[in-house]
Amino acid sequence: MDQRWSSKEGLLNSVSCDSVESLQELVQLRRRLDLNFSSPNADEGIHIVGLWCDQDDNIELTSNEAALSRWVTRYCPALGFGETHDLVLADNANSTFCLLLGLGVKRDLAPQELEALGGHSFAALEHLGERNDAWVVDSDLAGGAKVADFAFGAVRRSYDSNVLRSSGIDRGSLLLTIHCDEPALATESFKGRRIQVEAIDVARDMVNAPPNYSTPQKVANWAEDMNVDGLKVSVIRQTAELQKFFPGTWAVGRSSVEKPAVVVWEWHGKNGDLDIELALLGKGVTFDAGGLSLKPHDQQFHMKTDIGGAAAVAGAVQCIAESRLEVGVVGIAGFVENLPGADAIRPGDVLTLANGETVEISFPDAEGRLVLSDLLVYAESNYRPRVMIDLATLTATVIAALGTRKIGLFCPDDDLARLIGRAARGCGEPVWRLPVGKEYLKSLHSNVATFKNMPAPGIMGILEGSASVAASFLQTFVNDSLWAHLDIAGTVWQSESDERGPAGATGSAVSLLFELAREVAGSDELQLARP
Repeated sequence: MDQRWSSKEGLLNSVSCDSVESLQELVQLRRRLDLNFSSPNADEGIHIVGLWCDQDDNIELTSNEAALSRWVTRYCPALGFGETHDLVLADNANSTFCLLLGLGVKRDLAPQELEALGGHSFAALEHLGERNDAWVVDSDLAGGAKVADFAFGAVRRSYDSNVLRSSGIDRGSLLLTIHCDEPALATESFKGRRIQVEAIDVARDMVNAPPNYSTPQKVANWAEDMNVDGLKVSVIRQTAELQKFFPGTWAVGRSSVEKPAVVVWEWHGKNGDLDIELALLGKGVTFDAGGLSLKPHDQQFHMKTDIGGAAAVAGAVQCIAESRLEVGVVGIAGFVENLPGADAIRPGDVLTLANGETVEISFPDAEGRLVLSDLLVYAESNYRPRVMIDLATLTATVIAALGTRKIGLFCPDDDLARLIGRAARGCGEPVWRLPVGKEYLKSLHSNVATFKNMPAPGIMGILEGSASVAASFLQTFVNDSLWAHLDIAGTVWQSESDERGPAGATGSAVSLLFELAREVAGSDELQLARP
C-alpha cells in the first residue's frame, strides 16, 4: 500500500503477527477504511469525474470544468462502464489530479451501479499509488444521498485480508474524505451502508482466515465475543447435547481433535419482544478434507471456504441487529471439521439423524447435508419460524450450472421464491431458481436406511442433478415452515480482484439475507400461519 495514504495508530496495530492465536486477534490486524463526508473543496483531493458515452462515442462529462472538457474532447478515448483514465490538469499556479470514470450511456444510475463505480474508483487509485485520502465527487455523478452508494462501493473494495504477511503491509486505518454537495445528507445515508459493509467483512474474515485460525472452537469463541445490543449469542459445545440434538454434525466432526460447536444467535427486535419469524441456518465446515473420502491436495487447498454458509449467517445477523430491524430472527451455524481419523464416519455406516430418519453414508465427503439436516430440525422444533433459509457451499455441480456470479436457489414455494428474488435484485446478489422435489430422492434409495447421503454416478459417469438431489434431501427435514436452500458454492470466493473486492472471499449472501429479513418483516405475501 502506498505510504501516501494517511493512517493512524490504534487497536489495529496493537497486535503483531507473531502473537496472533485467535480469530479475534487475526481480525484486529485487518486494515480498515475510515470515511467521512465534507463540503466541496476544489483545491483538495482527487477529482472523480464521470464520463458519459453514447453509442456513437459522443462524450459528455459530469463536470463543467472548461479545461477538462477541452482535453477530454480532444484526447480522451471513449470509456466503457467502470473503465478509468487518469490525468493531471495544470496551470501556472496549481495542478489537479483527475480520475475519469466511464459511466456508459447517459441515464439515472442505479444504486448497484454507483456501488460498482465507487469500487472501480478505489481500485484504480490504489493501483496507481496516488494520494487517495480525499476525493471530490461531482454532484451530477453522485449527488445527495446517492454518494452513500458510491462510498459503500469504495469501502467494500478497500477490504484487505493480507494480515499475516510480516512486512510491507500498512495495518493502520485508511482515512478518506469525500467532498460532496450535501455532506450531512450523505453522512446520514451512509450509516446503514456502513453497517452493511462491516457485516460483509465479517463473512469475508471468516472465510479468508487460515483454517488453523478458524477451527470450530475458535470460531465459537469469536462468536461469543460479538457485542451487539440486543443480540443474544449462545454456544452448544457439550458432547451429550451435540449427540442428542445434532447427531449428523457430531458424526462428521468426531474424528477431529477440535470437536464441533453450534452457535445460536437470537434477535427479537429492538425491544426484545418479537417472536422468531425467520431462521437463517449455515453450514460451517471450517475445513473439509473429505473425511475418509479424502480429497486430492489441489481440491483441499481452498476447503477453508466450506465455512461460507455459516459466515453469511454470522454477517447477516450482525447486520440485522445493528440495523435494529423489527423482525424476529434466529441464526444457527454448525461448525465442524471433516477430517480422516480413527473415529471418522465410514462408507456403509448408518446414522440416525435429528428427526429420527436413518441415512446410509455412501460418501463421507457429502457431509454438509448432514450438518444442515440437524440445523433444520433444531430450528423448526425450537423456534417454529415462518420461514427457514439454509445456506451452504454444498455442491460443485451448482458451479458447473451457474458459474461464480449467481447463487443457486431451491425453493418449492413460489411466493417465497419471488420474495427471495426481489431481495436478490435489491442488493445485487442474483439468484437462479433450480428444481427441487421428491422425484430427486429416487437416486438416494438405500436397502438399509431411509436414504443414502449421496447418489451413485449415473450411466454417463456423472452425478445426475446432484445439486437438486442435495436440496431435495434437505427438504425432507422440513415440516411446516416455508423453506429455501441457497447453494453459494460458486459465489463465496473469487479468484481475481474486481470492483467488489480483492481476490478471496466475497461475503456472499450477507446482503441477500439482510434484504430478505427486511422483506419478511414487511411482507403480507407469505400466507403461511405460524406452525
